[in-house]
Parts: sequence; structure tokens; C-alpha cells
Amino acid sequence: MEESLRQLLVTHAPLTALVAQRVHWYEITQGTARPCIVMFSVGETPGYHMQGRDRLKSHRVQIDCQSESISGKLALARVVETLLSGYRGTVAGTEFRGIFKLMQRDRVDRQDNGASLKIRQQDFEIWSRPTS
Repeated sequence: MEESLRQLLVTHAPLTALVAQRVHWYEITQGTARPCIVMFSVGETPGYHMQGRDRLKSHRVQIDCQSESISGKLALARVVETLLSGYRGTVAGTEFRGIFKLMQRDRVDRQDNGASLKIRQQDFEIWSRPTS
């Protein structure tokens, strides 16, 4: 699911216009240009039916939209939400059965150089299964 979700994001033209390929899982290297996206898997639940486990899983993914400006953070977050909220489709071997926005929050991180980094965190519930 992780590779497919990144693929979905980096092939969406309105998003790549803002971040190019700067969509990362878990961490970014020091000096990475902003704006960018950092994603975190914060939970996974397997699906079950009366005969046992199926291949459907529910993932909770936190997507951090980072920018040096408030307007940049907001623009990036809007594009991510517009793409993902309610999304259904198949990408790179993963069938996304439904992506649903759960919540958002904002924060500011102080950088070593004294600048501030504006971040909008959005949590999504993602129902998916492999296609093969």
C-alpha cells in the first residue's frame, strides 16, 4: 500500500507542480527543499469475515504537508485532500477501496536556523488490498 499511495501522489499533476517528487515515508534528509510531504503509517487493521481473515486492510496514514509559508502549507493540504478524500481506484498493484479523511491539525516547528516550518497534518483511513 505504501508504494502505491506514494505513486498516486507523485503522478497527480497539481501536486507535483507544488512538490515535484518530494513525497517521503517517515523521514526526510536534512536540507530537503520545501514544500514537501512526509507520510507516516500510524495503524493497520486486517479485515475478517466469517471464514477468517481476508486481504482487505484498513490503514491510518498521517500526511504532513510542510512549507515555509502558511499559504504554501494550505495550498498543498488542499491538493492532497482533493485528491485523496473519497478516492477509489487501482494504483501499482493496490486496489484502494476507499480513502477517507478523518481529521487535521496544524503545527509550527522551529528550525535550527530560527526559521519556522508550517505543517498541516491530515489523517486518512485507507481501505485497500493487493490486486494479486
